[in-house]
Amino acid sequence: MEWIEEHQTECKINDSDKCTGCLHVSESLWALKEAHYEMDQKKNQPKPQAKTKLAYNYRLKEWRDEVIK
Repeated sequence: MEWIEEHQTECKINDSDKCTGCLHVSESLWALKEAHYEMDQKKNQPKPQAKTKLAYNYRLKEWRDEVIK
């Protein structure tokens, strides 16, 4: 990200239509924001529930839920 800061301080045009460096900077920042947005969306998804079945434990003499693999 150093090259972005260097270009923004050195560039006098600051127009992505005229300066290819500014175009690359704006595209990189846009891609970075999109990636963060997608990661946040994926992080906030509900996790699937594990499938369980009812099994009898003879030693404890009780029914328990067991995870099906």
